Amino acid sequence: NDDGQTWEDRSSSEMIYWTKDVVLDAYDETNSTWYAGVFDGYSSHPATQDLGGLFRTKDKGATWKELGNFYRVESVSIHPENCNVMYVTTESEGLWYTNNLNADNPTFQMLESYPFQQPLRVFFNPNNPDDVWVASYGNGLRKGNHAETAECVLSSVDAAENASNIRVYPNPASDLVHIDLPAIAPLQLSLYDVLGKLVYTETMQTAATTISLPSLAQGIYIVEIRDGTSLLKREKIQVIN
Repeated sequence: NDDGQTWEDRSSSEMIYWTKDVVLDAYDETNSTWYAGVFDGYSSHPATQDLGGLFRTKDKGATWKELGNFYRVESVSIHPENCNVMYVTTESEGLWYTNNLNADNPTFQMLESYPFQQPLRVFFNPNNPDDVWVASYGNGLRKGNHAETAECVLSSVDAAENASNIRVYPNPASDLVHIDLPAIAPLQLSLYDVLGKLVYTETMQTAATTISLPSLAQGIYIVEIRDGTSLLKREKIQVIN
C-alpha cells in the first residue's frame, strides 16, 4: 500500500514454500479475487510435501481456499470475454479447464487434446479471444481453439459426476491403496511416478481393487482411472515407507 516500502504476508500455510504465480481476476472490480499456483516441494523434507495446488482468495489474500485436486500448478488464465472460463497449467498433469469458475467448487477437466504434461502459460489473442496459445516447458508453443475445447469439456460433465464417486484411500499409504468405484466397471487403472513413468496398470472388472505398494519407492504417485479414452479420475497419492 506504500509503493513497496513495506510488505505484508498474504500467504496461506500451503503457499509459504513455493508459490509460482498470482493472477488477479479482472472481472472483480474491487481487485479482491486472486488465484495462486503453488508447487509441492522436490525435497523429501516433510515441511515441503503436500503443499501444491490451486488456491483462490476473495479478500485480497486474508483467507484462501484450495480448488480442485492438483499436484503442482504453474499458472492460470481467465478468458477475457467469459468470467466463468479459466485454464490451469500444471507441472506434470497437463492442461486443465473449467467453465464454472465462479462456483464455490469449480469442476475442472483435463484437455486431453493438449499433448504435453507441462504447459506453463495460456494467452488469448487480443484480436480473437477464441485463439488460445499455450507456452510449455519442453514442447514449444501451441495454438488451440477455445470454441472446440469448450464443446469437448461440456460433453464430459456426466463423466465428472461419476468420478466424484470414486474413492482412493488411504492417503498417505504404506502397504496398500484401496480403490472403490461406482457400478461402472470395467475401467482402466494406471499408476505413474512424478516423471510420468507408468509403474502399474490393470483393468478393473469389479467395484473395488487393491494395489500393493511395497515394491514402490517412497514419494508421490499419480493414479489415473479411465473409461475408454475418457479420464474419470486423476489423484496424487503419497507412498511412505
